[in-house]
Amino acid sequence: MTDSANQIKKPQDIVYRAKAEYAEMIAINIRKDIASQFGLPADVEVGGYPGDEVRPIKIHYFGSDNEMQRLTKYIDAHYCFGVEPGFQN
Repeated sequence: MTDSANQIKKPQDIVYRAKAEYAEMIAINIRKDIASQFGLPADVEVGGYPGDEVRPIKIHYFGSDNEMQRLTKYIDAHYCFGVEPGFQN
């Protein structure tokens, strides 16, 4: 991709998986951090059911590819989801 194509803002999603007991708390903190660090609010929702062992956290953000890379790096560096790294995929 060219640099100008990387700057085009579009809706994008990232999904993380977290232990059920931490999922809601992590989602709230991610929502706050994205708004304060990146300047735009993100739609962060927790899927699954409260009784599940692991629940998905879906982050829907309107940004460029470069912003999404920065966002992903920020989340990876600042959050522990309580599941094995291989289980995130």
